[in-house]
Amino acid sequence: MNRRDGSPGAPLPVRPRPRQGETADSYLRRLAAANHLRFSYLRRYLATPRGSYGPIDAGWLAVLAGRKPHAILRAFRELGPAALRQAGTGRRVFWRGCARVMRDPDGGVLSAEGQVRR
Repeated sequence: MNRRDGSPGAPLPVRPRPRQGETADSYLRRLAAANHLRFSYLRRYLATPRGSYGPIDAGWLAVLAGRKPHAILRAFRELGPAALRQAGTGRRVFWRGCARVMRDPDGGVLSAEGQVRR
């Protein structure tokens, strides 16, 4: 399900459409059930930081659901910019266009590809 760099590779085989008014957790439950996965596994896989029950990474959810990131953010408002701030890590996550970018506490910018820019 993921590449060497840790990012999800291909979309899941079964990709249900988000329902109107549905929460991201509810959608993850349906996505997990449709693909015979445990909800807790999928939830922790998509969390930031990985393995926790922190905010869901909208970019990774978009890849696994086979949708565009802006479509996921439109369907699930709770995954918007306020949810992208990681608690306790000292990093701030924000969107620049459709690319996910992380800012380190020392001022460097870590792009979605893992490259550090200063």
